[in-house]
Amino acid sequence: FEVKMSDVLILFLCLVLSITLSFLTMYILLLIGDIECDYSNTKTGCGRLNYWVLPEMVLCVILSLLLVFTYHWILFLFTLPTAAYVAYKYFTIPPGNIGLYDPTIIRNRGMISTYQREAFVKIGYHIIASLVILYSFIAAIIF
Repeated sequence: FEVKMSDVLILFLCLVLSITLSFLTMYILLLIGDIECDYSNTKTGCGRLNYWVLPEMVLCVILSLLLVFTYHWILFLFTLPTAAYVAYKYFTIPPGNIGLYDPTIIRNRGMISTYQREAFVKIGYHIIASLVILYSFIAAIIF
């Protein structure tokens, strides 16, 4: 009974993390939209976006580590690509940029649409991951 209860608790925590990542990505998409429509100053908007890059990476890595330490290999392999991609993006920020979202690059190179597409893909991915984790959570409760 203890193993089952700990499994349920870990899956519940993973579900909460996955839903949190979905909402965080939606918030990032809203911030990108503010920059695109000039509701927000580009430098201020990029500062707000860069504030959430590290928490997003930490949440993705924690989610993957929780799954690997509890031997949920299939779920771990499902969440690993996002954690690896976000960590790669974070650790390969070019020198001289203020962060992942740099005001000059966003405006000069037209990267807004690229960042929006990336956010839409991440939202879809996190929603699907939330549904898969929810299914595993319900299966752990029932069986």
